[in-house]
Amino acid sequence: MEFSGAGLRLLVAALALLLVTSSAQAPGPAPLAPPTPAPAPATAPPTPAPTPAPTVAPPTPAPSPVAPTPAPSPKAASPAPEAASPAPEAPVTSPPAPPPAGESPIEAPSPPTTNTAARIRSAGWISAAVAVAAVVYAF
Repeated sequence: MEFSGAGLRLLVAALALLLVTSSAQAPGPAPLAPPTPAPAPATAPPTPAPTPAPTVAPPTPAPSPVAPTPAPSPKAASPAPEAASPAPEAPVTSPPAPPPAGESPIEAPSPPTTNTAARIRSAGWISAAVAVAAVVYAF
């Protein structure tokens, strides 16, 4: 089996292309798997946060300063119970603890995902450049 110069170059180009393609695909699936488990632990911490919120809610209805304010006016006897009902609902629906817990998990996964995507893109461009160089060298 004799190879001419062009045939040998073509063989080298094909092997280089195969090597570059297989090496570019290997790192891709591995970095994609770790970001998936990261959001799952981030979901777990917000679950304990709602438990303290109901504990904070019972002391809010206990204060009676909301009810005595409408009570001194005898004409507004019926609006007083209506005003007392909406007041306890507002503190129950606005717990300040969950937003900070929700912000940190969102911020943490974003940079690793961006970095991983940038690395994959860089590997793709490098692989393409090597493949083009191999083909140009073959001809």
